[in-house]
Amino acid sequence: MFINMRYLKVDKGIETKFKEDAKKKTCIYNSKEGQIHYFNFLVNISLYSGEYF
Repeated sequence: MFINMRYLKVDKGIETKFKEDAKKKTCIYNSKEGQIHYFNFLVNISLYSGEYF
């Protein structure tokens, strides 16, 4: 198993648009047969609090 992570800092005021667009893009990638599945998480506690990975 291989895990690749990255943190995304979303500018204030576009969080809702980011969530909607990330959901659409994730659904597109995860619906393809044989593709690696992607997951998005909002970090609540840590140095990266408020960012996505």
